[in-house]
Amino acid sequence: MSAGNFDKTIKGLSSQTLVTIVLGILEIVSFSIMSRLLTKTEFGYYAAIMSVIMIFRSLAEAGIGASVIQRKNADSSYINTAYSLALVVGIIATIIVVLLSNIFSRLIADDTICIPLMLISVTLIPYSLNSVYKAFLLKHLHFLRLGIFQIAAFVVSNTIAVIMAVYNFGLYSIVTGNILNILLQNVILRYFSQTKFQFTIDRNKISDILSFGGWLTLSRLTGSIYNQLDKILMAKLLSVYELGNFYRTRGLIESINSQIGGVFDVTLFPILSGIQDEREAIQNAYKKSLNLGCIFFSLLFLYFFFNAKLIIYLFLGEKWLDQILLFRVLSFSMVIYFLTRLADCFIRSLALVKFGFAVKLLSCCLLIVGILFFYIYGSIGIAVVILVTNIISATVKTWYICHRTGVSMGSLFQSTIRGLLYSIPLVVLGIAYLLLYDSTFINSVMFFLLFTIAVLIILLHFPKVVGGVYYKQIYPVLCNKIRVLYHKLK
Repeated sequence: MSAGNFDKTIKGLSSQTLVTIVLGILEIVSFSIMSRLLTKTEFGYYAAIMSVIMIFRSLAEAGIGASVIQRKNADSSYINTAYSLALVVGIIATIIVVLLSNIFSRLIADDTICIPLMLISVTLIPYSLNSVYKAFLLKHLHFLRLGIFQIAAFVVSNTIAVIMAVYNFGLYSIVTGNILNILLQNVILRYFSQTKFQFTIDRNKISDILSFGGWLTLSRLTGSIYNQLDKILMAKLLSVYELGNFYRTRGLIESINSQIGGVFDVTLFPILSGIQDEREAIQNAYKKSLNLGCIFFSLLFLYFFFNAKLIIYLFLGEKWLDQILLFRVLSFSMVIYFLTRLADCFIRSLALVKFGFAVKLLSCCLLIVGILFFYIYGSIGIAVVILVTNIISATVKTWYICHRTGVSMGSLFQSTIRGLLYSIPLVVLGIAYLLLYDSTFINSVMFFLLFTIAVLIILLHFPKVVGGVYYKQIYPVLCNKIRVLYHKLK
């Protein structure tokens, strides 16, 4: 990655990091409150509803926004055609869900979710259009502006959802919050995009969009099906209550994953699309992104694994403490999630979407077979199947990117392992705690503080151990910010 591109990435990461911190705090607060106000069964029904909606949202988005970003010289005709195509696809998706909502409800859960499913389907049209609005802002690297819009929509929609939950609206409170979030984003993004989109159908432009976005749509649709398969199958194979247990426990981890992973994804994709023909720049970008991401997400995994009891108590509530084992199993997915998301980002940027579709289709097949064989072991069995399938998928994608970019997978693996050696003292500390002191809430708090001190000592006093990329490019920036903060406080 050239100095200019790296500077853009760091600047984008800074903006996205700020947004992620704010949005992450807000999500955790909302998550914690709703987990205490709604029942596990209500969360199970909501998970069943969203398993359908998320699949159709991936279809409604249709890879159109990504095609706008990936296109180096997207003129007004191209953007307007993308906007028009998004509108048409969103309308079609909405009609399908409304007409088949009764069938979907009975296949996945029961008639309880039929009406909420029809209500939330109204978000498919604005969701589809939002992909174009977001693409327009991201293409011009307006990371902070987009983040502020997302925060504003989240605050308003989730405040209303919490109020409704307090007044015992149950399932409909969380459904309403989801609907309002998408609608508010649509209004805000449309107004501040400062572009008058027109309904235009240019057949040549549609062909260009579909040549990229079409395969990306299949890839994302398959990926969405893969991500929702556990929710689609669990209500019938186990129960809606067990689905609620699994969905909310996994949801806490996924909310953190998606927010932080989005920092890399949203920032890297527009920049990588601009250097897609520069082989050396792509190689350096992949190595540095992989190294930094593995360091950060492995640290995040250690925090979640060893502090599972404290995290669940604070952010889910006491009634969820019976899910500690499931939470620890699912926390392994944090590093694998980053590897997969980073690989997907490079696959899109390098227009390798056909390969991405093939891998996700394979992953779907493996996951279906695994769940059908191991669901008898309950949610733990399904969690292990998901983890193993994700490892296979991430390995295949990483190998293919290395093959296409000329990066040695062996050297990449070795450098990644060397970059994780810093975590050995943290692992030893965590294991000692679980074996000797993991009992009371006070012990959990004390260990969290001790663990944090150990992390800070390693990051600030032994930066070379953490890795070359961190030591040369992140550590100096971190030290400089600490000095500035120190002088201000002094």
